[in-house]
Amino acid sequence: MYGQLGLPYIPPELREDAGEIEAADGGDVFGDLITERDIRGMVHCHTVYSDGRNTVAEMAQAAASMGMAYITITDHSPAAAYAGGVKEDRLPQQWREIAEAEARGPIKILRGTESDILRDGELDYPRELLESLPLVIASRPERHHADPETTTRPTIRPLDPPAPLPGRNGRCGSAQSPAGTRPAARP
Repeated sequence: MYGQLGLPYIPPELREDAGEIEAADGGDVFGDLITERDIRGMVHCHTVYSDGRNTVAEMAQAAASMGMAYITITDHSPAAAYAGGVKEDRLPQQWREIAEAEARGPIKILRGTESDILRDGELDYPRELLESLPLVIASRPERHHADPETTTRPTIRPLDPPAPLPGRNGRCGSAQSPAGTRPAARP
């Protein structure tokens, strides 16, 4: 279709009626888009500590086999009981497992969390714990959604440090096993 119009192919991720046709018509071939080869790591990985199907070591091995340089383990926090959220007293065990898996190689494994945004806008781990993590993903569960006015302020509040990365806001996805791994028992 694009050829018949005298345009170069327009990648699907740009098809938003935001000037991409004009850009293509002006000669842009969109060669600066991020491709799979550009991805060096994975930043939102769940393990058997919450609703994932694989251990930290299995996740690291699968990521390495995909050519990744790092992963960040970001299991659910305690308020996510529906997903087996990791209670604070289980974190030292998880962190030891992360350190052991990283020592065996072959990739860097960072610690993080997907922390629920509570109704009052706070995150559900203590602030000093959150500040000790390289990555905090703040997500607002579906159960806390109401009208936009009520929902927006508590959702924006955690975006100040230590949670600069917003996660899902009301949409719960399912955990998927990386290719070539098998489900493991929950520790």
